[in-house]
Amino acid sequence: MLFAEQEAVTPEENPPLDTTDLSDVRMHDAARQAARGLNTIDDNSMEKYLTKRAVDHESVDREKFVRMVRDQRNHDVVDIIDQHLRTGGPRMRGAWVRVVSPRGYLGKLVASLSPADISIVMHRLQAMGHDEEAIHKFFAGRIAEEDHAVAVTAKPAQPVPAGATK
Repeated sequence: MLFAEQEAVTPEENPPLDTTDLSDVRMHDAARQAARGLNTIDDNSMEKYLTKRAVDHESVDREKFVRMVRDQRNHDVVDIIDQHLRTGGPRMRGAWVRVVSPRGYLGKLVASLSPADISIVMHRLQAMGHDEEAIHKFFAGRIAEEDHAVAVTAKPAQPVPAGATK
């Protein structure tokens, strides 16, 4: 029907939008904004944020929202480190989206990661084709040696010992 005359569309052919999908999109956008705007992810900061942002903040699943915020931070860290490791290296060939973060933002994000999150980030970077040595070199000096050791020995699917998490 691209170039033909448009026919009248009946309601059966074009059902109304599912509003639950839109609320999920809004929640995802709110989680992305919180991940990039809040310094700490704790109960107090989440409560303040949701009170300001959500239409009905009492009905928001707090655990799901906090998990979404943490996941978004991990996605951001992977994207930024991927960009950092690709710059000037052999993986720079081809068309890549350039990810730019404000000065000091990556350091703040990396410092906020738990050893379990660091392990996941390292694993994802390796899966993207980055050299294990380059990844370890990137994290050296940016995180505590104990956290680095725990992150290296833990497999991403395994939980990190409780005493080692932030």
